[in-house]
Amino acid sequence: ERGRAPERIVGTPLYMAPEMVVGSVPDARTDVYLLGATLHEVLTGEPPHRAAHLHASMMHAYESPPPEPEYGPEVPPELAALCRRAMARAPADRFPSARALREAIRDYRTHRAAITLCREAQARAEELQPLLGDRDADAEQLAHLEAEARFGFRQALREWPDHTEARRGLANLARSLAERELSLGHPRGARRYLADMPKGDAALEARIEAAEEARRREAEAEERRRERERQLDVRNAHRERVAMYGLGGLLTAGVAVWRTVSPATLGDVAARHQQLLTVALVLSALMTLVAAAARRRLFTSELNRHLSLALLGVGAAMVLNRLTGVLLLPPPEVTMAADLAAFTVGVLSMTRLISGLFAFSAVPYVAGIALLWRFPERQALIFNGVCVASWVFMAFAFVRARRAAASSDHAATRPAGAPRSDGQKQV
Repeated sequence: ERGRAPERIVGTPLYMAPEMVVGSVPDARTDVYLLGATLHEVLTGEPPHRAAHLHASMMHAYESPPPEPEYGPEVPPELAALCRRAMARAPADRFPSARALREAIRDYRTHRAAITLCREAQARAEELQPLLGDRDADAEQLAHLEAEARFGFRQALREWPDHTEARRGLANLARSLAERELSLGHPRGARRYLADMPKGDAALEARIEAAEEARRREAEAEERRRERERQLDVRNAHRERVAMYGLGGLLTAGVAVWRTVSPATLGDVAARHQQLLTVALVLSALMTLVAAAARRRLFTSELNRHLSLALLGVGAAMVLNRLTGVLLLPPPEVTMAADLAAFTVGVLSMTRLISGLFAFSAVPYVAGIALLWRFPERQALIFNGVCVASWVFMAFAFVRARRAAASSDHAATRPAGAPRSDGQKQV
C-alpha cells in the first residue's frame, strides 16, 4: 500500500521508477514516472528499461538516464520534453501529480498548432541572428527571415495568448532587431519594435530616445542650413535686387555724365569737396528712400537684406568720408581714393556672402586708387569711370552666380550616369 515501505520489490522492471528499485515508499510522483514510461513506449515503440536480462533492466531503471538516443524527428520536441520531465530520475523534477501531467498533455494537444508555429519561428530567428551583426548582409534575405519569424511568433500568440516561449521569443527578436536599427542610425525604425516587448526595456528605450533627440537636432540643423541657403540664393527676390542695384548703377552713370559735361575747377579745393559731399548726400538719400519704400519686397530674403545694408553702409561711409574732406580739405583725389577703399570693402563682403565671382568687382576700385595717385588731374574721369565699371562687373557676377546655382541644382537632381547638358556623360 502507498505510504508503507514494501517488504519486497513490486513492479514491472521495464517501466519501474528508480525509487521502486531500492524499495522506497512510492508516492504520486512515482505514478507520474510510470505514466511517463508508458508514454515513452508509445512514442518509441520500446519500453524505457528493455535490457538483455533482469539485472540490467533493474540497473537501468535505477539510473534512469535521459532517453538515448533522443526522440526522433517524428516526435514533437514539446511532447518529448513532457515525457523526459515525467521520467526524471529525481521525483522533485517530475510533474507533481498525474493530474498535472494530464493537464500538460492536454495543453499540448490543445495548443499544438501554436507550439509548432513557435518552434518554426524560433528556427527562423536563430537563422536571422548572425545576419543582424553584418552591416553588409543581404537585405532581402534579412527582411524575409524577419517577416517569417515575427509572423510565426505572433500567430503562435494569437492561437495561444499565454504561450510563454512565443512571447519570450518575440521579445528577444524585437530587441535584436531594435539593436540593429540603432547601430545603423535609425532610431525611428528601432522604436517600432518596442511594441513586441510587453515588459519593455528601459535601457534600450533610453538609447532610442537619445538617438531620436540627436536625429532631431541634426534635422533642425540641416533645416536651418537649407533655409539659410535658400535665403542666400541669388535667384530669390531677384527682381527687387535688380531694381535696387540697377537704380544705383543709373545714378552712378548719371553722375559720371554730369561730371564729364560740367567738370569742377581743380584749383578750388573747398568747392570741390562741397561738390563731392553734395553728390554723396543726394545719392545716399535717394538709395535710402528707395530701400525704405521697397523694404517689404526688398527684404524678403536674407541676401537682399545683407546687400541692401551693405550698400547703405557704403553710402554712409562715403558721406562721412566726404564730410571729413570738407572739414580737413585734403587733396580731392585722397578723398576719392578713400571712397574707393570703402567700396572695395563692401564688394569683398559680398564676395564672402555670395560668391568669389564678386572679387572681380573690386578690381576696378583697386585700379582706380592707383590711377588717382598717378593721375590726380583726371580724378573725376577716373573715379566715375571706375564706379561705372564696377557696377558692370557686379551685374556680370550676379548673372554668373545665378547660372552657377541653377547648374548646381540641376546636377543634384540629375540621376547618376544621365547625360549632362553639354552632351557628355557624367562619370
